[in-house]
Amino acid sequence: MSVHYLAFTSSAAPRTAQPQIEQTLNAQTASAYDAVRDFAPAVALRPADVQARLLEARAGALFDALGLEALLVQARSSDLLNQDVVTALETAVDDAHEHTGLLADAIRATAPLTGSTRSERT
Repeated sequence: MSVHYLAFTSSAAPRTAQPQIEQTLNAQTASAYDAVRDFAPAVALRPADVQARLLEARAGALFDALGLEALLVQARSSDLLNQDVVTALETAVDDAHEHTGLLADAIRATAPLTGSTRSERT
């Protein structure tokens, strides 16, 4: 994932974000890149290790997706939030669920194929 992608701003986002929010978002992005830099060299490319890391990532993503979904339910019933917030949350929830599905596909791809040989998979 590129820095450009992480810096992408949704059209549903407010046009003038508070500087404190922007600083927080930038700090989160920098922290994530720092953590990945520390993690990346330790990643082994053995299928079992990759599968374990994907399972861990999907568990976290699924937890986040369901948390966002619960937040969306509350946002829809709240008179305090405008429709832009609800629309942005709907998009985030959809994307989060798609992300968990893509991770599940990647996990399945790491599983040994039953009844086939390696040459049949290529």
